[in-house]
Amino acid sequence: MDPDSDTKNSSSLFGWADTHIKSAPVTEMFQGKTVWDGVVEVFDLTGHPKANRVYASAQTKKTRKPGRPRLPKGHAKSRIVPVRFNAEDIKKIADAAKASNKTASEWIRSALYAAIEG
Repeated sequence: MDPDSDTKNSSSLFGWADTHIKSAPVTEMFQGKTVWDGVVEVFDLTGHPKANRVYASAQTKKTRKPGRPRLPKGHAKSRIVPVRFNAEDIKKIADAAKASNKTASEWIRSALYAAIEG
């Protein structure tokens, strides 16, 4: 944000005079992550009934998060197939998965692949 390039500054909009003091880099953090990074313009005001300083920043377009791009609507990387098991079968699956150091999903998947490939 160039403080000299804005023709509609606070003095022309609201009737008080402003003087650009400085441009201050600001990084706002929340829970260890940067949520805003930019430059804040600092102005001194004269003629305002309550404030003697004002801060302004330009809103920039959000950057996209890194990672796999979104797939078109209706497409998915994989599908979930709902399957019901009774309590006895779930216990057997959990025991077999634990014995082979796999999650239940990994064990079921490997058992299905073995059955398919034969």
